[in-house]
Amino acid sequence: MATFVFSRSFLASRRFALLARPSARGISSSPFRRSAETGVAKTEPKPDAIAKPIAQTKKGATISQRLNAFVVGVVLSLGCGFYQLQQDIERATANIDESLRALRRDTVEAQQVIRQRVSDLESR
Repeated sequence: MATFVFSRSFLASRRFALLARPSARGISSSPFRRSAETGVAKTEPKPDAIAKPIAQTKKGATISQRLNAFVVGVVLSLGCGFYQLQQDIERATANIDESLRALRRDTVEAQQVIRQRVSDLESR
């Protein structure tokens, strides 16, 4: 029978718990447990080989990163807003120009009609 050697962290993990469950694998757990227990005994670390604790790293972004992201967002939104405002102004200006051209045409036509009527009245 093969002997399995597992580390403590693997034996404590959820993955091992799922793999070792007899109902999940459909096997009896007693031989497996015996080999796993002997594997734990073989893999205990020596006192001088214990790893140094890892310094905890900061979770999340730093203040400068957050400020940088905020500034980028503000600049991007201002740029998009300026572009949209410029497009709206151009459309409004084009509409006003078209209205003024139509008003001018109507005024010119009305003046021609009035001049024609005045000249007709003077000629009588």
